[in-house]
Amino acid sequence: MQEEKQGSKSGNLRFPNFGIGMCLKCIQYAGFVGYISSAAMSINPSGRLYNQKMEELIDYVKWKKLSDETKEKLISYYEIKYRGKYFEEDALLADMNDSLREEISSHNTRKLIEKVPFLRREEGDGRDDIFFNKMSTILHARYFVAGDFITKQGDSGNDMFFILSGKVNVYVNGQKVVSLYDGSYIGGMIVVMARVHI
Repeated sequence: MQEEKQGSKSGNLRFPNFGIGMCLKCIQYAGFVGYISSAAMSINPSGRLYNQKMEELIDYVKWKKLSDETKEKLISYYEIKYRGKYFEEDALLADMNDSLREEISSHNTRKLIEKVPFLRREEGDGRDDIFFNKMSTILHARYFVAGDFITKQGDSGNDMFFILSGKVNVYVNGQKVVSLYDGSYIGGMIVVMARVHI
């Protein structure tokens, strides 16, 4: 009889220890899982932001009850513009000094300037880089998807558009007259010449 009492006492003493140990292991496991998920989320913050923006876009489309065609164009636009990464580029550039901003602009526009003959300057008089840097700071990226209008016949505009990649069809009176490809441009050269003074 005494043995039974001691056994049950011993059993009662083990149970609380077992419970505390189990609780500590659960807390340790939860901390480990939290650390791993925190590390995983910090690996690709721009990709995570992109996914959030896409989810926000889908919610917006549903809320506004936009057509499937418009939804597909919006998704295509985001995919072309951000390519799976979302950055607040204007805000990032605004925080930089002029020299860094010019360096980033030059990097971002180099391929375009190399494709458009009249944007290149190869005089060898020491001012080629100055021209290139000035030109790169006035160019701004714009993205269009199939079916978008860049401009319409009869509209006045203050912009000139250069095609880095893709195809643009030009219509006059509803008839396609020409297709333009990489390195082509739409608009007047006067727009560029009025802004660049070297």
